[in-house]
Amino acid sequence: MRSNRSGLTVLELLVVISIIGLLISISLPAVQSSRESSRRTACQNKLRQIGIGMHTFEAAHNIFPPDGWGWAWVGDKNQSGKQFMDGPGGWIFHLLPFIEQQPLYELTGSREGRNQAIQQPIELFACPSRRDAVAAPYTLSTIALRNADTPPVGSRTDYAICAGDRVVSVGPGPTDVQGLSTYIIPPKTLYSGISFVRSNVSSRDISDGTSRTLAVAEKLVIQAHYDTGQSLGDDQTILIGDDADIRRWTQFLPLPDARGIDDIERFGSPHPAGINVLFCDGSVHLLNYQIDLQIWQSLGNRADGGPPNAIQP
Repeated sequence: MRSNRSGLTVLELLVVISIIGLLISISLPAVQSSRESSRRTACQNKLRQIGIGMHTFEAAHNIFPPDGWGWAWVGDKNQSGKQFMDGPGGWIFHLLPFIEQQPLYELTGSREGRNQAIQQPIELFACPSRRDAVAAPYTLSTIALRNADTPPVGSRTDYAICAGDRVVSVGPGPTDVQGLSTYIIPPKTLYSGISFVRSNVSSRDISDGTSRTLAVAEKLVIQAHYDTGQSLGDDQTILIGDDADIRRWTQFLPLPDARGIDDIERFGSPHPAGINVLFCDGSVHLLNYQIDLQIWQSLGNRADGGPPNAIQP
């Protein structure tokens, strides 16, 4: 009697394994691409929410949120009355009541409260392609904060306001409140963007049109520094006054984080496809890293006649 056996030979098994491996290698990039597309869309939605907060702020105070006194100060609700340009905190601090962060804003009324507030991350300002909303080490500051204690960790932002199309050097701010009247800051005429030291820019000042003027975009942070606090453009708290942590310029083209360049004055993004940007009209677009430099610079200037060529962001 002859028995019939069914089964796989070693060769057939190897062929099956090879086919499975090939299918996985083909599908994995597609899965990763889909996930990145989802994260990029989530990032754009956060910028839209920031845009709504900025427009609500302007409707209430007739200016875009200013950027404070300098990087040795943090926001203080008691120093931010009707004359918002006289408050020490930057644009993100001023937005707090308009992005559902009123309790955090109220904390800043005392030094003890500010010590707590500057360590609390805000989910809205964390790009999902880069990192979670967590506080990072506060290690590089060489000047003590004027109105708060130096914290062990500080909240971070992945988004920066546009101060203009040319870098303007800024300092830590006055040594105390009384010194504000004599503290020398760069002339406002040097700033071509929408928010800077003690700014008071409104939509009516944007002669180029709000749909053609940059408001907020992702900032450049090299991958090695995502969670270390080892970059001077990502070492301060989210509630700081004017500083590279929360403010950038369009003088230089944006770069992907993966390039590994730690340029603290430049916009950039973790997204391979391009950089997400918020325009002053509230619209959000993905711009290619290869955008023409002259056009990019013009987008950062609120009153230079507009980009030299029509663009489709």
